[in-house]
Amino acid sequence: MDKQKNRLITVAIDFGTTYSGFGFAEANVLGESSIQVFRGWGRGQGFSFYKTPTCVLLNPDGSFCKFGHAAVETYTKALAKGNNKDFIYFERFKLILYNTKNLSKDTNLMAANGAVVKALDLFSVCLAYIGDKAMECVNASDQRGRTYKSSDVQWVVTVPAIWEPTAKEFMREAAYKAGLASPADPDQLLIALEPEAASFYCRTLQMKDFLGESGDQLVNEDLASYIVIDNGGGTLDITVHEIQEDGTIHEIHCPSGGHLGGMHVDREFQRMLIMVFGEDFINKFRREFPNDWQKIMNDFEIQKRAEQGVDSDEVSIVLPFNFVNAYSRDVGSDENINERLKEYFKSNEVDVRNGYLSLSLDVLARFFEPVAEKTVEVIKSLLRKISQDNINTLFLVGGFSQALAMRKAITQAFPDKRVLTPRDAELAIIKGAVMFAQTPNLLTTRVMAKTYGIDINEIFDGSKHPEEKKSEICGVNYCEDIFDVLVKEDEKIKVGEKRSFFFSPVHPEQTTATLRFFSTNNKNTQFVTDPGVFAENVGFQITTPDTTKGLRRNIELSVYFGGTEIKVTATDVNSGTFAKAALRLVTKNLS
Repeated sequence: MDKQKNRLITVAIDFGTTYSGFGFAEANVLGESSIQVFRGWGRGQGFSFYKTPTCVLLNPDGSFCKFGHAAVETYTKALAKGNNKDFIYFERFKLILYNTKNLSKDTNLMAANGAVVKALDLFSVCLAYIGDKAMECVNASDQRGRTYKSSDVQWVVTVPAIWEPTAKEFMREAAYKAGLASPADPDQLLIALEPEAASFYCRTLQMKDFLGESGDQLVNEDLASYIVIDNGGGTLDITVHEIQEDGTIHEIHCPSGGHLGGMHVDREFQRMLIMVFGEDFINKFRREFPNDWQKIMNDFEIQKRAEQGVDSDEVSIVLPFNFVNAYSRDVGSDENINERLKEYFKSNEVDVRNGYLSLSLDVLARFFEPVAEKTVEVIKSLLRKISQDNINTLFLVGGFSQALAMRKAITQAFPDKRVLTPRDAELAIIKGAVMFAQTPNLLTTRVMAKTYGIDINEIFDGSKHPEEKKSEICGVNYCEDIFDVLVKEDEKIKVGEKRSFFFSPVHPEQTTATLRFFSTNNKNTQFVTDPGVFAENVGFQITTPDTTKGLRRNIELSVYFGGTEIKVTATDVNSGTFAKAALRLVTKNLS
């Protein structure tokens, strides 16, 4: 961590499922007021947003073309002209890091046109683009005329806390490939857990900084233990913290959540459009007028987050001329469609008229019901597992938390809790990630989400080892595939805590040793071949050149737990040679 003290600027990148952005601050200037969040996304399209769609367009040769709003616009225009076959377009591709069990450097993604691209390459070009944009913004904002280089920056990349360790390492590898940092100086890049970063921000706010609240009182004054609920576009991410007497934070339960978020509400809206206009019509319109389809979805995105109910009991989605013209020709008039709507909705719940699709707030709320119910159940399940005595506050962060229906569902489900949503909930992670980099030691204890172990051989003992695991090496019988526990699920670990384990070679002439790591949610696992045990896609070798002591050589494995990443160092005690890696090092095959 010493190298971080020399960084001049902190830049945090929130690389989201649906939207991305970044913020920055001088490294030694603390506080929310010092953090600048870039608000120039979409200027080429006449917008000014803090976030841009996490969409990327590649040229036919696979090189980078556009990112964000520009990628969406360029691709939709190409679709409309029928020139899209050679364009390689991706959206919402971050979900592969949550959904793919055997994630590796060789994992591929398929674009809309069927082109196949290595996921690591795709993520790296996106991070490189955002990093370049951040450097431009940092240098343009400096009032003293200084020009910063990337090496002056303490980079922070946020990831969901519920991600598997391999997915977190994947983002680190992508950042290295993007040039944000390098394996030679890994401390220049911090991996921040999204709900955890948001908690750093929320704790600094006054009550008037939350929706529906007022007053100058610091929220921190009434906090003991709290839950942070990060509702993003594609992921629900939850962490639980307890504030200690010295002001530091302890994690009191491992992160939880799932594949939930705003994109599920989008799907409910699309199902309704199919119900109203027919599946064939909607599919045909999306193919023929992709730009207009994007306008409909963008309008709905704004409406679903809006503070409804102030001066209207409905929301209205603008229907582009091409949409109105097409359904009038292929489906029927407004009167025909409204008559058809009576089969599915009550009077005045949904209405199509004069180029608008009007939805009552009750209908809009129903779009949220499936994901809201699942979100509430995840929170209830978490609360059942822990003591609730001191948990008095739920912080809702992430863009999806700004939706009134989601806030209302959670508030009603937990009437005994104080439910607080920052007014700039979508920026809580960016700002919190900058704060995390400035005070990384604030959180001192984490809870392990899994049981981690190493694959070793033991001297065979017929009284406890199965016969099928017996293997003879140089005249000695060993039991193979032993799951040797390093740390257990739910165990509380201090950040940076070191645990040492000693192992010996199984062959007297052995000059290299390969260490393989595994994880499981079963605390009583015996073998790495047991059901529910997964390879963590990491393996690295250390050299043990001095064979004069045969089997009487010791290898010390030091594992550093508790950080946002688990790090390991293996040392040959006799020769002093060592190898260092993160537990999640992405590789395809372990041999």
